Amino acid sequence: MAAVWWWVVSPAETGAASRPRDARLISTPDSGPEYDALAGGGSYKGAARYQGPFATRAAAQAASPGGGSLAEQIAAGVQAGAANDAGVVGSGARAAQAASNGLGGLAAIGDFFGRLTEAVTWLRAAKILAGGALLIIGIAHITGAGNALASTARKVPLPV
Repeated sequence: MAAVWWWVVSPAETGAASRPRDARLISTPDSGPEYDALAGGGSYKGAARYQGPFATRAAAQAASPGGGSLAEQIAAGVQAGAANDAGVVGSGARAAQAASNGLGGLAAIGDFFGRLTEAVTWLRAAKILAGGALLIIGIAHITGAGNALASTARKVPLPV
């Protein structure tokens, strides 16, 4: 069983824009309940994943404190693991690490649902809706569709 490395924080700090000062670097086996909980975006024994998994401690320490997407973190971990693998093509250690990092799709689903609870997500959604409404109103004014709609609405009889 190979080991992987994680940056973990307290569950209250999981939405931080950059790695908090009190983030800890831990190592876990590449399978089992610890790995499953952290890879799924959850917490394990009071620690929540901030970044990881990484193939090596050096890769974890070299990771951007800003976090990045899970796919970027996994790619950085695999690349650093390959660099520390003495350049042996087809090495079993490198293949095993790539296989253990293959949970990107499942973790991305968990990440999506985790982000639904963040206020920033809903602020972005509101900005997109407001921008879309302004775009539709602008197109209606340019094409004159607003006047045609108003004149049609005046002709429709209202039920009494």
